[in-house]
Amino acid sequence: MLYQFVSGDLPLSLTIWIVLAVWANGHRSTLRDFWYEPSPFWRVVERATLIFAVVIPLWVALFDNWRQLLGYTLSSSTRYKSDIFATSLTPEPLRWVSLALIAVSLVCAALIYARRQHGLGMLSLMLVFALAYFFFLNSFRMRADVFIVTTQNDLDHPGVASTIYIIVWVATLCCFITSIIAAAYLWLFSLIAFPLHIIFSLLNRNETKTDPNSIIGYLGVRGMASDPPSPSDDPAPRRP
Repeated sequence: MLYQFVSGDLPLSLTIWIVLAVWANGHRSTLRDFWYEPSPFWRVVERATLIFAVVIPLWVALFDNWRQLLGYTLSSSTRYKSDIFATSLTPEPLRWVSLALIAVSLVCAALIYARRQHGLGMLSLMLVFALAYFFFLNSFRMRADVFIVTTQNDLDHPGVASTIYIIVWVATLCCFITSIIAAAYLWLFSLIAFPLHIIFSLLNRNETKTDPNSIIGYLGVRGMASDPPSPSDDPAPRRP
C-alpha cells in the first residue's frame, strides 16, 4: 500500500499544489485582480486559468499518469521508459481529456501574458532554458525512478529507519519531477505565447496607453522618473 502511494501520482500532484499555494500566498493581489477582472471575456480567461491550476493536478492524480504524459517527449519505441512502474496505460478517452485540459490552460495563460505585453525576451529565455532543462534532466528523472522500484520490498515490510529514508528520498524526487513538469509546461506555454504576443503587439501598435500592470509600462514610468528635467528653452533674463 505504501509502495503504491510513493510510486503513484498523488505525491506529485500534492507537490504541485504546494508550490502553487506558496506562489499564490505571495501574489494575493494578482489573484484577486484575476478573479474580479472587469472585462467579461478576460474574466473568463483568467478565472479559467486559476481553476485549471487546481483541477489538472487532481485529474491526473485520479485518472491519468504524470510519467506517461512526460513520455510524449520520447519516441514511441522508448516511451515505456518514462513510466517504469507496473501501471496500466491510461484509457485513450481519459488521456484526451488530460491533453485537452492542459492545452486549454496553456492557451489561457498565453493569452494573459500576451495581453499584458510582458515582452518577448522572457519568452525567448523560456524557449531555450526550459527546453534545455527538461531534456537534460528528464533522463536523470527516469533513472531516479529506478530507486523507488527497488524499495518495494522494504515498504512491504517497513522498518522505521528505512521508511523515513525512503519517504525523504521520494519527497525530494517529487520536487525534482515537479520542476521537470514545470519546465515542460513553460516551454509549451512560451511556444504558444510567442505568436500570440506578436499578434497582440500588431493589433495594439497604435495604442499609446500601456497596461499599468505590464513590465513595459513599469519600465516606461521608471525611465521617465529617472530622466533629469530638461532646462527651459526660454530662461528668464537675469536682472542686473
